[in-house]
Amino acid sequence: MGARHCAGKSSLVAGQLSMVRNGWWRYASIDNFPSDLYADDISGEHKKLRRLEPHQAYKTLGVFIAPDGNLTDHFNKLLTLAT
Repeated sequence: MGARHCAGKSSLVAGQLSMVRNGWWRYASIDNFPSDLYADDISGEHKKLRRLEPHQAYKTLGVFIAPDGNLTDHFNKLLTLAT
């Protein structure tokens, strides 16, 4: 269950997880796993989710975060605000 549970959670954020030969997990690009993701909204309507690449950040709770952990977009936004 653990691997399927993790893959399902990560696919909602960006790409899917794929297992590398040595047993480690890595994020895969949309090109590697092309598919559409759907979720039900609070009214029960089935909606297509926008997918991002693992390196792409998205603003949530005031912070730009990316699934792979990079903070490039967040730093760039802070630099823009500071100038």
